[in-house]
Amino acid sequence: MIEWLVRGGSVAGSAHDSRGVGSNDAFLTSVDGPTAIVAVADGAGSAAHSTLGATTAVAAAVEALRGGGSGYGDYSPAARDVALRNAVESARAAVLDAAASLCVEPSELACTLLLCVVRDGEVGAAQVGDGAIVGFVDHAYRLLCELPRSEFLNETVFLTSDAALAELNVRHTKAAAPGDLRHIAVFSDGLQTLALHLADDVPHSPFFDPMFKWAVREDASEAMLSDFLRSSRVREKTDDDVTLVLVADRDAPLPVVTAEPITRGRLSGLVHRRARRLERRAPRLAAAGRATWVRVIREWPRVLRAWAWMRRHA
Repeated sequence: MIEWLVRGGSVAGSAHDSRGVGSNDAFLTSVDGPTAIVAVADGAGSAAHSTLGATTAVAAAVEALRGGGSGYGDYSPAARDVALRNAVESARAAVLDAAASLCVEPSELACTLLLCVVRDGEVGAAQVGDGAIVGFVDHAYRLLCELPRSEFLNETVFLTSDAALAELNVRHTKAAAPGDLRHIAVFSDGLQTLALHLADDVPHSPFFDPMFKWAVREDASEAMLSDFLRSSRVREKTDDDVTLVLVADRDAPLPVVTAEPITRGRLSGLVHRRARRLERRAPRLAAAGRATWVRVIREWPRVLRAWAWMRRHA
């Protein structure tokens, strides 16, 4: 029997601290035998009642999944997909009801929602808006839900918007090898600059490795995690509210990253950096004579092969 350890923390960002305003984030977890449920919501800073929206959303989502029974993992794949979608719909309905009871527009309770259900060898993830759900799969940390794309910086879809259910992203991931999916992290967008490579949204293993090593310690506590989230290391990167929930199997080996996934964005950056480097070196190399130009010519096939690979996988 897996013994899930769930460590969560949420703190107000420095921007809110400076105004004497609390955090707009909320999270809720539930562990029932082999099943762990995590919900994280990030209230919109511009919405007057977004904290209420966030707390209402996570409570309704977790309750909907718990109400469906701890046998979530025993459902068919299609039924598991429906269970997650129904939980998000329940959360949205609860937030809209809360807005109606306050006689305000739903946008005043705007929030995002991240939801995941973890069982031995499988994770079901649902996402509306920003933030991320990361798991250790096939010797690397990977996103378990595709991040939403927006045309403008800091633009996202909120649970209260008309497009929320259309933009809902649901994904199920099964373990590729024994010991996979025993370490999962769910976090609000305030931590994305620390936890993800911004160029291609690949999880940053030096961030997660020590976090999971800490999570399985006997003395690990919410207070310790909150202290880290308030630390200068975090606040130098973001002034936003930050929430982080870690789920780990007490007895599972710690993650060992043996391969960083190659992404189109990362490869494209490599190609352009190499091309710019050669362009900068061109005048000096020209002066050095024909022998050095031969070296330059030898470099280009590597660039072209990388470019061709990127075009094939675009």
